[in-house]
Amino acid sequence: MKDKGLIYNKCITFSLRVIKLNQYLQNNCPYNIANQIQRSGTSIGANYSESLGAESDQDFIHKLSISQKEIFETQYWLDILFKGEFLDSKLYHSFMPTPRNYTNSFPLPFSPPATKPPTTLIIHKS
Repeated sequence: MKDKGLIYNKCITFSLRVIKLNQYLQNNCPYNIANQIQRSGTSIGANYSESLGAESDQDFIHKLSISQKEIFETQYWLDILFKGEFLDSKLYHSFMPTPRNYTNSFPLPFSPPATKPPTTLIIHKS
C-alpha cells in the first residue's frame, strides 16, 4: 500500500483516538454525544482523504473546508463533554493543542481568517 503522507496518517491516528473515546463514552455518557463526536471526528480524515482525489483545485479546497468544519464541530463536542464533566481535564486537554504538543497536532494546510477559532486538534500523544 502506497504511503499517503503525514497528514493522512495523522488523520488515521486521530480517527482511532476518537473511536476509542466513543467506546469510553458509550459507558460513561448518557447522551448521544458519543456518536456525534465519532461522526465529526472521523469525518475530518475522510474528507481529507477525499481531497487527495480532488477533480480540481476548487474541489480540493472544498474538501479541506469540510474537514475544517468537522474540526470545529469536534472541538464543540469536546467542549460540551468537558463542561458537562463527562471528560476529565487530562483527557480533554490531550485533544487540544498547546505550545508543548503543538508539533503533534493536525493543522489544516491553509490559514483560516484571524477571527475564527484555532483549527487544530491533537491527534496523538507522544
